[in-house]
Amino acid sequence: MLILTANGKFLYNYSIDPYLPKPLADCKIAYIITAALKMDETGEVEKARLWDHIRRYKEKMDELKYDYTELDIAGLSPEELKATLSMYDIILVEWGNPFYLLKVVRETAFQSTMEELMKQWVTYIGKSAGSYIACPSLQVSTRSKLSFDKFGVTDISAMHRVPFFVKAHYTPEMHDGLMMQAKELPAPLYALDNDQALVVDGEKVELIGGGSENIFWNN
Repeated sequence: MLILTANGKFLYNYSIDPYLPKPLADCKIAYIITAALKMDETGEVEKARLWDHIRRYKEKMDELKYDYTELDIAGLSPEELKATLSMYDIILVEWGNPFYLLKVVRETAFQSTMEELMKQWVTYIGKSAGSYIACPSLQVSTRSKLSFDKFGVTDISAMHRVPFFVKAHYTPEMHDGLMMQAKELPAPLYALDNDQALVVDGEKVELIGGGSENIFWNN
């Protein structure tokens, strides 16, 4: 099971219990902030906004008494990563620099670990960069207005856990540009605003949260 979103508000604005093996209140959450640790160097305002979001997000999870552990997975061996993540019911991957996150995903064998854990009913939840790496590639995130340090990543193929692309933080002003971008993609593009998420269970894809569904089919 995967839940892909822009900023994860649904964790406290909407009930996701129907999509989980057990109630969220009973789940242990691995809150991976790795992507946030290497935000673009030129975007100081964006970096400050990101860390303010993380601070407020943790305050909300504390208020709701969620059982979470903040983790940075960079530098872990594949064996260490597997041993660490095996203790959790939900793997929640925060936003930030998707290229750095993809680099760490490859170095730690995160993808194969997640594939194994998801067979054991572990749920993957992506927020922005965490959603982008679940897609076939980072092709959509390369159009960001932010200037990300790519940390030597030239191959932008990602985990390919879903057969489509996601654009996070959608606003109506992006519509025409995304319609054009969708024509260049090898799979459909789902645009998610900050109140939406996609639940992916096998071949079933369901939109949850507020707003309306935005799918830009490629030609």
